[in-house]
Amino acid sequence: SFDDAEVGAYTIEKDSEKLLVIHNFNASAEKTLTITDDMVKNAQVIADFLGSSDAGHLAIKDGKLTMPALSSVVIGSKQ
Repeated sequence: SFDDAEVGAYTIEKDSEKLLVIHNFNASAEKTLTITDDMVKNAQVIADFLGSSDAGHLAIKDGKLTMPALSSVVIGSKQ
C-alpha cells in the first residue's frame, strides 16, 4: 500500500499471476511511487491510462514508478 490519500491501489490474483492496479487521483501533480518485490516481482507496465494527451510520461525504472496526474496503471511481473 501507499501512504498517500491521492493514490488508490489494489491487487488482482489469478492462478500464479499477480497484477497491481494503481490510480493517481491528483488532478495536477505527478506521483513517484516505490514498487517493491513483495508487491510485484520484476515489475513492468502491462497497461496504462493517461487522463490527457499532454499528461506527461508514465515510467517504471529501478523500482520507482512515475505517474502523471489523473493516470492509472496495471503492473505485472516480467516473464
